[in-house]
Amino acid sequence: MEPYKILCFLLTVYFYTVVSITLLISFIVQCVEAFVLFPLLVIKPKLRVVILGQTHLGLMELAYLLCRPFWGKRILRPLPSGVSSKKVIVMVNHTSKVDPWVVGSVLLGIPAMYVIKRALLKVPVAGWAQYMAGCLVVRFTKEKGGWGTEPGAVQEMMKEALKALSDGIIVVVFPEGTRSVTGRLQPFRNGFFRLAAENPDISILPIAMHNNGKLWPVNSSILYPGTSYIAVGDYISAEGLTTEQLRDKTHDAIFDLLKLSPEFDPLRDQPLKEAASERGHGL
Repeated sequence: MEPYKILCFLLTVYFYTVVSITLLISFIVQCVEAFVLFPLLVIKPKLRVVILGQTHLGLMELAYLLCRPFWGKRILRPLPSGVSSKKVIVMVNHTSKVDPWVVGSVLLGIPAMYVIKRALLKVPVAGWAQYMAGCLVVRFTKEKGGWGTEPGAVQEMMKEALKALSDGIIVVVFPEGTRSVTGRLQPFRNGFFRLAAENPDISILPIAMHNNGKLWPVNSSILYPGTSYIAVGDYISAEGLTTEQLRDKTHDAIFDLLKLSPEFDPLRDQPLKEAASERGHGL
């Protein structure tokens, strides 16, 4: 076996071992916290995200740090100030299963709810820990190539998102709706842009991550060494913009941020013109 393949195999085994242990610890600690703080969590639901959520994100950051011998991280443009003091929806491009670790590392310490598909909650331990942390769940169906949703599910999720934003919790969204197989930026779905356009006190914060698809490719169980590049844009105000204008402005901002990566290829990394006809690449 070639040395590089051996390295990738060792990285894969090491990663799954580290993540399995930290996820188990996270779930156990969250259960203890939920038991001890149950009355407070009932009175102030926000504390679920602030306490149990940060426990989960902190341990996931530990897992990510333990993988740093293989995975580098470069912040090309840092977070702007005042994220915690605004109603913010963070919009991030999506190319890999490693994306939540990377963006979570950038947002560590800031109470956040992530938008995730319901199937992820069914994953033993990992899904349970994510549920305990507090999340906004998309209930997809098999209709429309997997893009269908259960009746009323989107409206319910948007109400939960508005409540979270009012409580000072940021919402993290992957607006493409599914990982990009090619790594190229896909068209964005309208959902949360419509929410922001209808509530102009909400700001959009674009974040671009580049090269993650090479670290953990879509449909691959093998991981590879490399560096993640992260660039955070300026706030985008929803005031005076339609859903489509806000969506397109955010898409352009994320693409411009991707260009900051030293590994950006002007030919290979051009945005896709059409969205994926089918959603999902397994868990």
